Amino acid sequence: MTDYDYNEFENFVELNQNLKPLTAKTYYNTYKNIRKHLKDILPISENKLIKYIDNFENTKSWTDDIPPSTNTLLNTLNVIIQIKRTFEEENDKLLKKRNELMELRDAEKENKINMMVLPTKKEVNNYIKSLYKNDDNLNYIINFLIFNYFLTAQDLNIAIVDKITDTKNHLYNYLVISKSHVNFVKYGNKSSDKFGRKSFSIKSKPFKLALNNLLKERNDENKIKYLITTKENKPLDKNILSKYIKNKLYDFLSPSLYHRINIIDIINNNNVEQFKQAADRMNMTYNAVIEKYNMVK
Repeated sequence: MTDYDYNEFENFVELNQNLKPLTAKTYYNTYKNIRKHLKDILPISENKLIKYIDNFENTKSWTDDIPPSTNTLLNTLNVIIQIKRTFEEENDKLLKKRNELMELRDAEKENKINMMVLPTKKEVNNYIKSLYKNDDNLNYIINFLIFNYFLTAQDLNIAIVDKITDTKNHLYNYLVISKSHVNFVKYGNKSSDKFGRKSFSIKSKPFKLALNNLLKERNDENKIKYLITTKENKPLDKNILSKYIKNKLYDFLSPSLYHRINIIDIINNNNVEQFKQAADRMNMTYNAVIEKYNMVK
């Protein structure tokens, strides 16, 4: 089957002008794989398409005899749904199937995490202290904030200012340097409507010293400075923050696993107040944290 058979896909792209080129290319590669086994997607019933997904392992659509992952199934199903939706075809059953696969993917991820042998809180804290002792100021600040204040990579889209009145641009979170401490001002992300603006005080002297030393290293004369920057002292694009942070944490862990280590320690020590504080800093309810980390109330 050659490209000129793909009128269905071409029409789909034509009707989705806002589709990013990289996304369109990814969809196209997935669509080509689907068309090795099926004809046009639109005329095929939802039940038959679901059967195709359920029997995907038998289509030999992967290489090296490795069965397709749940993510592969989700990506395949998503292209089918997008095409059905674009042409206003029924897709309720397909959406239900996608939800089932998403739940399966999350369960697989959770099982993988539960099988991991994570470092202790003491081990991570010792690593963070070593960064400070070695004057690795930026990495110390990144690790300190994520581990102690339950920040995500996106939360580190931070501007550094001297006055609280300079924290009005909601595109950034802020570190406000005062004489005695540092205030962290966080504007909500996806949960902003529910949790809104948060502010808390960081009274750690090593943290304040590391932050001041970082600014001295950069010799940045701008009134508003940024924590993670380009060589020109401009804020790093927030779309690549996660990738940047990936190799900065202890043992290449993710921010989420840093949080898990802290939550496990809090639970083991039966510290209810710290648990509530952690939930608040993660913009989550008490019960949501319990559910996420499979803890028992």
